Amino acid sequence: MGMFEHVLLASDLDGTLYNRARQVSETNRTAIRRFTEAGGRFTVATGRSIQAFVQPRREIPLNAPVILANGALICDCDEGRVLRSVPLGGDYLSVCAAAGAAFPEVAVEAHLLTGIWVVGSNAMSRAHLTAVQVSATQASSLADIPGGWLKALFVGEEAALRALDGWFRPRYGDRYDLCFSHANLLEMQHKEANKGAALLWLADALSVPRARVFCVGDQENDLPMLSAVTSFAPANAAPEVRAAVRHMAPDCDDHTIAAVIDMLPALL
Repeated sequence: MGMFEHVLLASDLDGTLYNRARQVSETNRTAIRRFTEAGGRFTVATGRSIQAFVQPRREIPLNAPVILANGALICDCDEGRVLRSVPLGGDYLSVCAAAGAAFPEVAVEAHLLTGIWVVGSNAMSRAHLTAVQVSATQASSLADIPGGWLKALFVGEEAALRALDGWFRPRYGDRYDLCFSHANLLEMQHKEANKGAALLWLADALSVPRARVFCVGDQENDLPMLSAVTSFAPANAAPEVRAAVRHMAPDCDDHTIAAVIDMLPALL
């Protein structure tokens, strides 16, 4: 039996497993292979939708289903199967329409299993889609977008998104969760769709004891999983994340995941 048998490690992608150049370092890849060869299960828990995970999947030596769309989707990439899906549901369309009317300078991206649509495209939404290497269908209104949204993504200047966040919570916070995945990206999801709930579901599906589940993340959307299991954050993490985790790791440019894997034996 390998040292990491019945151990599950989940890493955020951007700003954690990826360095600032959006690359997986060879040091990280080598450490992940060493971890999996010793029996460990490695996965990614990301806010990215399935369309934006095509290229990363080629670069990462995963051996467990991946958590996408901030926990709204769990997929077995090797078999092309959806294992768990938690779409927005409810009156999400009218809620997004109200948010768009109140903050017209903010773009709204609709993330579905079948694609991404955008209304009110702006420079930041175009830059975001370019960065994650996906194209989106332009829609003239939210009503023109098919149903089955996994998440809505509000994209704009940080000040506008902070104002939207403050406007949204007293009106709709009892129905939907909002969290930042970047200063210019504000995510809206089902109350039960988060990385923490998804990671615990995956651990149970893989028969991994929760005491042997670990995770790493750097942004607000990672907090649900960071609070659910033994957690790490890279030195570049947001202040609220650094305050929430049990262990710190080097900056994402300094091979965060390799360092975490080196620290795991002392915690088992």
